[in-house]
Amino acid sequence: VSTNFDRFWNSLSAYPADLILKQADTGLTALADAVARAKADPARQEYRQTVETGEMFRALSAGNLNLEWVDVRVLSDDPAKGLETVPDDRLLVSRTIKVLGAVENRIDLVSAYFVPGEILTQYFTSQARAGVRIRTLTNSQEATDVLPVHAGYISYRHRLLDAGVEIYELKAMQDHKLTDQLGLRPRSQTSLHAKVFSVDGDRIFIGSFNFDPRSARLNCEMGFLIESAKLAQTMSTSFDTRMKLAAYQVVHAGDGSLNWIERLPDGGQIVHVTEPNTTVLGRALVQIISWLPVEWLL
Repeated sequence: VSTNFDRFWNSLSAYPADLILKQADTGLTALADAVARAKADPARQEYRQTVETGEMFRALSAGNLNLEWVDVRVLSDDPAKGLETVPDDRLLVSRTIKVLGAVENRIDLVSAYFVPGEILTQYFTSQARAGVRIRTLTNSQEATDVLPVHAGYISYRHRLLDAGVEIYELKAMQDHKLTDQLGLRPRSQTSLHAKVFSVDGDRIFIGSFNFDPRSARLNCEMGFLIESAKLAQTMSTSFDTRMKLAAYQVVHAGDGSLNWIERLPDGGQIVHVTEPNTTVLGRALVQIISWLPVEWLL
């Protein structure tokens, strides 16, 4: 991690802050005032209390956190990516696929922003047709906080479903207990922010990378490939047992359109024929955005 930090620190993209930021004489005073306001903010106090009463925080504070010694590999984009066109084999997405090697059984993927593009769509569809079970979770339209990203995502759903990829879209839930159980805490009450995937139940990748063109081609991203069957299987178990209530499953309808299956706690289900909890105007706006030539920015 330190070596990777040095690569970025010494890259041509890094500038001393005093060269590009205006010097503020009242900087420390403004910072102290901001800290004082934050401490007095009831919402921030509630957040702090939630963290401090959380199971992980209490276990860590008491020295009882159940740690596991495993092999971890740092994967990162080349910092030159921000300055020039970088060959595909130096991109994080390409390096990650190469490091993963042959996938035997399954891929479980969570990405807040999921616009797979041609490269990843071909990868996922070829793996699914080869017998690999692939399950994806991203934000539904009602839950997303970046509508243009959802517009970029919708055009890939049919191709993924045709190949056998299972697609789930997170509900705009107010029930934080359920999202805590999933280990996929939203950044707000309505929007997923996790970026993680597991492979074959024995390794898991956690990082900054979203499965979208911006992460693939523009942003410099990094992450950790963790050789932990325990972590990977925990994620897979969440898909098996908890995703049914937390997300809609997107499926093909008989007429070539899509349905959204909402499963209920009592075992029943609701079949939505349009994006759940959205308006005609909202869906029309998404469709219009999807026609614009901006996918490379998403």
